[in-house]
Amino acid sequence: PSEPGDIKPLEATLRWEAGQNVTHFILQPGDIRHDISSQEKEDGVAVVTGLTSETEYFATLYNNTKIRGSQTFTTGIDIGDNTLVLPTDDLFQVIADAAPGDILLLEQGDYTAQVGSITIDKPLTIQGLRTDFKPLLKVSFSLITGATDVSLIDLDLTGDAPTDLTDMLRYTDVGNYNSLLVSGCVVHDYSRSFIAR
Repeated sequence: PSEPGDIKPLEATLRWEAGQNVTHFILQPGDIRHDISSQEKEDGVAVVTGLTSETEYFATLYNNTKIRGSQTFTTGIDIGDNTLVLPTDDLFQVIADAAPGDILLLEQGDYTAQVGSITIDKPLTIQGLRTDFKPLLKVSFSLITGATDVSLIDLDLTGDAPTDLTDMLRYTDVGNYNSLLVSGCVVHDYSRSFIAR
């Protein structure tokens, strides 16, 4: 049985009863073989690396040619050097702390408890991790000097007149802005404008 954190984008921790007579795993697809060391056998735990992200695997545990068990799992999304943001994180603080050029990948979920205007003062990408489950945000964006290249991708953005979220995005300062990309977003309930100056 898996435990939280066992299945990652490029590796999986596989478990079985400690001390059981087992010799190897075969994972499909790919005919990936992992020979079990004596320490892994004693612990009942092995880490299989070299997997492909977002792939469903079927792992079969063997004792020589006899099947001792099996497990199906799907590896996660490989975020590389980007920053993963969860609905429980302070989105405003994560954005404030981001370095210029960072890519923030928001896990699916409801972020609407965090309401307000987010000031962006650097090149930054804010992107939903999954295109089919866009994170829900109740925010507006204020771009100021330094926000030369900004991308908003695969987000569900909601305005809110009572909290003054009337423009989805507003250029607040005079400055040199190179690019703004809004792609794959669902934008609704902004009572004044989509993009304002």
